[in-house]
Amino acid sequence: MKIGDDIKTWEKEFLKQCDYCENEKDSLKCAVNRLTDIIPHFNTFDEDGRKIIDKCTDYFSKLFEPLYIPLNKKKGGLRMKGLFIAGLAIVGISMIFIFQRKYNNNQREMPLERKEKIANVYKSSSISEENILILVLRAGNESCLNTLKENMHLSEEVCDELYKATRYLWVGNTNQFKNSRIIKWFNETNSPTQSSGLDVYLIKLVLEKNYSGLLQSADGQSRYNAFKQLCQDGLQIEEFSPRVSNAAYGTTEVYER
Repeated sequence: MKIGDDIKTWEKEFLKQCDYCENEKDSLKCAVNRLTDIIPHFNTFDEDGRKIIDKCTDYFSKLFEPLYIPLNKKKGGLRMKGLFIAGLAIVGISMIFIFQRKYNNNQREMPLERKEKIANVYKSSSISEENILILVLRAGNESCLNTLKENMHLSEEVCDELYKATRYLWVGNTNQFKNSRIIKWFNETNSPTQSSGLDVYLIKLVLEKNYSGLLQSADGQSRYNAFKQLCQDGLQIEEFSPRVSNAAYGTTEVYER
């Protein structure tokens, strides 16, 4: 039977199964099998399903009454059908309690699952919006720097030059960037008074997806592949730092390319 069926219809079906099984050699086993076919149709996560289960529990409880109907007053025995129905009722109630317990357990778990799913949605969204890449470029690679400053985005044409010009890099989220020592080197006041061949420029890019080759633990080939992908994706340069001295950027959290 399915959720939403009238309980009287369910009772009628149940009694029909009982009548059928009474004529079988092992009537109780037959009835248990029939009952097993009926119970799993209940969707225990559905509010209507829970109501049906409650009604069925009450119905099974009433079936205990035949236990007290004597076959006759002299012998004080029990009607066979009453005994059979009572035994089946015990099995039925046990099965329903199992399904109710499963329902209750799942109800306790579902809010947590929903919470985790929501958290994951916001987590993935925030990662794509907040991950920042900092590239530390040698000031001596003027051709690459001029192209980047002019276009303010990466391209496949500058990929090899960009890779060679990059001395250090760093990846982190917005909060990490704001709390890092890197951020102050984007301030014009930190520009060196005298130029040096070791000076660098820092560029800031926002990552819209994960690039595993940018991690500090990545090998050389993975790093190069990540640079190729960055250039193919044409990432925008959010910010270009003034010229920074070697002594200055050496105190930041950047790591070698």
